[in-house]
Amino acid sequence: MVDENGTEYESDSGKSIYYQTDIGSNTKALSDLNPGITVKSGEVFEISKESWNKGSWNLKVEYSYKSFLMKLK
Repeated sequence: MVDENGTEYESDSGKSIYYQTDIGSNTKALSDLNPGITVKSGEVFEISKESWNKGSWNLKVEYSYKSFLMKLK
């Protein structure tokens, strides 16, 4: 997650593990995906309500050594 000032927030690894268990995550940890293969995964971020309500946020996605920001509404 990236706030409107460009500050990047890390996911909460403990909560992310619980969430991934809940959704039946099948993420590959040590290898890349081959064509035609999909996985189910997710991350949890802990951000204060005040910070969330103050500005606009982006989701940073990294793929193939490139970063993309996706605006959240």
